[in-house]
This record gives sequence, C-alpha cells and structure tokens, in this order.
Amino acid sequence: MDRGNVLSGAAFRAVFLSAVLFLVVLIGAGTVAFHYVRSDMLKQSRNLILEDEVSLSEVHRLEGHDAFVAMVADLAMMPNSTRTRVALFDETGTRIAGDTALPDVAPGWRQADLGIGGTPRPVLFHSTPVGTLTLVSGYDLGLIQTAQTTLVRALGTAGFTIVLAMLATGYFASAGSFRKLEAMEGTLDRVAAGEMTARLPVSDQNDQIDRIARRMNRHLDRLTDLVKRKDQSVSAIAHDLRTPLSRVTLGLDQARRQAERGADPLPALDAALEDLTRLSAIIGTILRIARVETTEPGVNFAPVPLAAIFEDICDTYGPLAEDNDQGLDWQAKDVAPHGDPGMIAQLVANLVQNAITHAGPGARISLRAASRPDGGADLTVADTGKGMTQADRDRAFEAFFRGDHSRSTEGTGLGLALARAIAQHHGAEVQLSDNAPGLRVQVILPSARDQAAIGTGAA
Repeated sequence: MDRGNVLSGAAFRAVFLSAVLFLVVLIGAGTVAFHYVRSDMLKQSRNLILEDEVSLSEVHRLEGHDAFVAMVADLAMMPNSTRTRVALFDETGTRIAGDTALPDVAPGWRQADLGIGGTPRPVLFHSTPVGTLTLVSGYDLGLIQTAQTTLVRALGTAGFTIVLAMLATGYFASAGSFRKLEAMEGTLDRVAAGEMTARLPVSDQNDQIDRIARRMNRHLDRLTDLVKRKDQSVSAIAHDLRTPLSRVTLGLDQARRQAERGADPLPALDAALEDLTRLSAIIGTILRIARVETTEPGVNFAPVPLAAIFEDICDTYGPLAEDNDQGLDWQAKDVAPHGDPGMIAQLVANLVQNAITHAGPGARISLRAASRPDGGADLTVADTGKGMTQADRDRAFEAFFRGDHSRSTEGTGLGLALARAIAQHHGAEVQLSDNAPGLRVQVILPSARDQAAIGTGAA
C-alpha cells in the first residue's frame, strides 16, 4: 500500500504552490520597483545636472568669462564632491578647466563608464554650449547602482526568507497531518483485524482531520453496536431455531414412518408445515431488521401522516383485537413527523400486534400521536393489560426475548427488536414504562432538522 510521505501532503502542496505564486509576484513587483527606482534616480540626476548648468551659466552671464572658468576650476578641485562633475572645452576641443575624466562631446545626454579615481564608474553627463565654450556636466551613477544592488539583495533576502518560512510551515503542518493520518490508518487496520473497541485519536486542535475522526468514531460506534447485535442475534437465532428445526425433522421422520406403515401421514406433515411457516416468519423478520439497520438514514424520508397509518392499522388489527375481547382506538390529529412512511407503519403495526398478543382479554389498546415543540412527534401505544416487570422491560428489545418464559404464547420475540431498529434508523428514542396497569411504549421522533444533523454526523 502506498503510504505517501510528508511532501505529498495537501498542506505542504498548498504551501508550496503558494510559495511559487509568491515568488512570481515578488519577481514581478521587484522588477517594477527596480525600474521605477532607477528611472526616478536618473531623473533626479538629470535635474541636478541641469540645475548646476543653469547656475554656472548665470555666473558666465553676470560675472564674465574669467569668473566662469575660475568657478568651474574650483568645482573640479573640491575633494569627494557629491555634486555634478564639470569640465570646460574651447572651440578646438581643448580642456581649459574642470574634471579630466569628462570628455568633449556634442551637445546632448550621454552615459558611459569613465575612469574616476582609477576605477571605471558609470557617469551620466550632458554637454551644452555656454558662449564660445562647451560646458560638460556629469553625475556619478555609482550611488544609483548601489541603491539598485541593495534593492535586489533586499528583495532576494526577503523572498528567500519568506519562502523558506512558508515551506517550513507547510512541512510541519503536513507532518502533523501525516502523523494523524498514519494513526488513523493504524486504528482502522486494528478494527479490520477485529479489534472493534479501537477508535481514531482526536486532538484538541479541532481541525478537519479531527472532525473527520470524530465522525468516523461515531460510525465505528454504530458498526460495533451492529456487530454486537449481530453476534447476539446469531446466538439467539441458533437457540430459537434449534427447537422448531428439530420438531420439523422429527415430524417429517414420523410422517415417513407412518406412510411406510400405511397410516395417515397428514397430521405429522401439517405439524411440520406449521413449524416451517413459523421459521419462515422468523427469517423474514430477521431480514427486515437487517435491511433497516443497513439502510442509509434519510433515504425515502418524507412527512408521515400518522392519522392515516393509525386508521389503516386499526382497521387491520381491529377484528383480531375483538376476537381477544380487546378494545382498539386511535387519535392523531394533524401529526406528520419526518421519516420513512413504510418503516413507521411497520413500527406501529409491531407495537400494536405486541400489545394484542400480550395484553390479555379485556385490555384496552390506545394509539396516540402528538406534535412536539421542536418539530418532532410523540407516538404512543399503550394497553391496560398485565404489563411487564422492570427486568423484562430492560431486555424487551433483545432479539428473541419473550417475557413469557414458558413460550406458551404466540410470537417470535422479534417484534420489539424490529421496532427498535426502525426507531434507531430515524434517530428516535423508544421508552417502555408502566401504564398502571399495562405497558406504555413511547417513541420520540426527532424533527427533520435533528434527523439531518444525525445523518451528517454533526456534533
């Protein structure tokens, strides 16, 4: 199995892509900033050159040729001058004063590397006529180059530091997620190996992996409960089916022997057929419970008209209740909880049939439904029969449990187990209580909003 690695984690990949995008933006912004700074500083250099030219031209105009030459010579002699460099040339191109590094050029702007102090340096210079002389003014661009170099280094250092920090953050975030995923994988392997009590670790960070882990733990709890109930059901099925299967085997053997003796085998065959019918009913109920427990909650959910369901069930079971000298009535005005109509009808039918079977002659059986303030509904089936002890109520929902320990009454012991499975499928709570006299079964159906939260695993 491909376990992946830290660098393949979604967190690191996202940070890596962000770092690449950051570098692209930084390079673009740095290029724009570099050209802007260079252009602005060149513009300032030109302005300084032009300002000095204007000042020197004024000296020439106001004080004459000699004062003008002396001023240029004095400027050229200033040590470490940060002002513009100047030089004067006569009509023949002979230098008469000023910086020796500046050449005599035609009027206009030039930029070249000139030997200043024995080192070639970039110089921007401008040539303009002043009277019969040519004035060349230049500005050392070393400062601009230094600023450009500093800007590039600063951007490079900042970009490298930020990208390194981003990648480190992504790596550690991905490493944390990877460790959590490895722990989850290990836990799921243990569950797959049969350790049903193992659960996914959940940290206090409450990140996406923790939320997924909590949801998976809830599913594992449900799976564990299903497996536990399946184990109990298998044991109960083996116990409860052994006797009827033995009776069927003995009955068929008895019918065969009677047929061999020439006696009538029909009574033995009828008894065997009755046992097989009961076995078929048990297996059918077990399959219905399995279908309910494995169906995804929320499928086929819609408003359930309890009044119509109560009326149909009372019409169906009313004659059976009359045969047992029992009364059956219902009341459910405008109550329509959210759920699977077919499953809810099956739940009510099982509760009514259970009451008819165990309440005894003369009992009254009532079906009631009422809306709850939160949007849910209370569904109640109560009888005035002999009721159940607290010990029996605690075990009533176990598969094949029957309060009649002599097993003298009809039934499979699966009716309440199927009712509980349907209730749990709807996120409902089932409560058994003393009806004084009799048994009261209350099903508390949640609202559609609460059912949706249960279905999505919301906390």
